Amino acid sequence: MRARQVGEQRVVTEALLLRLSIYRMRGEFERAREMISELEPRRRGLPPGNINFASLQSEQSLIAQARSDRRTALGLGNQALGIAEASAKSGQQGSDLVPPCWCAGPISSGRSSNRRRQRRTPGGL
Repeated sequence: MRARQVGEQRVVTEALLLRLSIYRMRGEFERAREMISELEPRRRGLPPGNINFASLQSEQSLIAQARSDRRTALGLGNQALGIAEASAKSGQQGSDLVPPCWCAGPISSGRSSNRRRQRRTPGGL
């Protein structure tokens, strides 16, 4: 990568995140893990809450989901969302990573869908 040659660490990090995403989408999980390995040491040089943490954890969450590891996927996804929300609320990057419906508050465990169903049926039954 040319960015490595000229010392543009931010560009290198973003390129690695992009490659990670591409490999994940192509189902090349071993290559995606290689990108994660390259990105891990870069995390140490970033301030806490940096949006790149959210991107990395989001990708790891999607890889876990593809492996049917739902518990890990959910945990990493929630961490990524928390970082992105905090970053967006502080006026930094991240608003593009937080779907508008998630900003409205936590989703209940099916209660709202039951209420919607009740409103649609005659007499609320």
